[in-house]
Amino acid sequence: MVTNKTDITVLLTFLVLALSLFLISGCSTTVPSTPSNLNNSDDSLFPIDYTPMQCNVTPWNAWLSNSSIRFIRAPTEQEVITMFYGQYNVTLTDLKIVNTSDVTCEACGVCSKGYKISAYIQGKNIQLMRDTGWNVWLYQ
Repeated sequence: MVTNKTDITVLLTFLVLALSLFLISGCSTTVPSTPSNLNNSDDSLFPIDYTPMQCNVTPWNAWLSNSSIRFIRAPTEQEVITMFYGQYNVTLTDLKIVNTSDVTCEACGVCSKGYKISAYIQGKNIQLMRDTGWNVWLYQ
């Protein structure tokens, strides 16, 4: 039984932490392995998504910051993603950035930046996308 203000504060703090852990654990996904019948020439399109995390640099932003490319105007994130994967001859179809929530935390590597990037890729590019942190959805 809660009897004083300190007990209420401790209880509320515990509940907020428990809820946060529950929500964060619900965001992780298990990606099935690549089916054996999927080969490097597969042109079928597969949905992918990437959730940028606090304090983590995306592969395309790391590439851009280490490159000598200069722009007249700052490129959008979609343009940088397209340029980065273009060097590997990967085409991202229907590339979108979607806000996932209005509330985020600042914990490094644990909390998302509040948006998700989604697109479709050809089956022959699945391994590269996984290697660079994307979730690939093989079964729709």
